[in-house]
Amino acid sequence: MIRFRQTTGMDIPQLAEWILADEDHRGKMTADWWLKGDILNCGVEDGHGVVMYMRFDKDDDRSRVHIQFAPEIVVSKMRVAAAFLEGLPRMATTLSQMGFGPMIFESVSPPLIAFMGRMGFTHEKGNEFVRAV
Repeated sequence: MIRFRQTTGMDIPQLAEWILADEDHRGKMTADWWLKGDILNCGVEDGHGVVMYMRFDKDDDRSRVHIQFAPEIVVSKMRVAAAFLEGLPRMATTLSQMGFGPMIFESVSPPLIAFMGRMGFTHEKGNEFVRAV
């Protein structure tokens, strides 16, 4: 079962390691940035531990989703996929209940874009993809 929990200062060391290992995020953000979402910020956990961190910010009536993945040697793509398959519909329901419209995320990763396309995200513009909640 996937669980969402509020990120805290205790997550900063792990976030810092994961950011350093992430070619796209390295040097662009600090670990504490993941604790300050406009809407919410959370660690996404399965029965083995944290799978990813998510931050949700207001973007007009939408929620902009930011994701920090673990290095693949720490968390397999199968665990990430399972977390998305179970957790994304629940998160969409929560965001809808909070009054937000579509979720939007940005990516340049072809495998992630393809997977998120199967999760209902469609290309909006540039590197942005949107999904109704």
